[in-house]
Amino acid sequence: MTNPDTHNCPICAEPFKPDDICASDIELLTVHAECLDGCEIVDLETGEPTDKPLTTYRYSEVMEPAPPQTRAGGCTPVDNQPVNNGDCGD
Repeated sequence: MTNPDTHNCPICAEPFKPDDICASDIELLTVHAECLDGCEIVDLETGEPTDKPLTTYRYSEVMEPAPPQTRAGGCTPVDNQPVNNGDCGD
């Protein structure tokens, strides 16, 4: 059974992980940056070739649903309220 929350790179078909370094392709959208190695870089607004470096980002910056934000000690806020289960040092 396929998890609907799992998204795969359209080039290599590997599932994205939150820490993966990604880039945007003008046709394929989000892909692993390493999958674009050797490809011509184009301006995403014009489609014209550019000498600018490839813009990269972590997949966690664009993934949906967004990963939970974790506080030091592994305490995860719920509805922007800190969880205090005795392990948070609060």
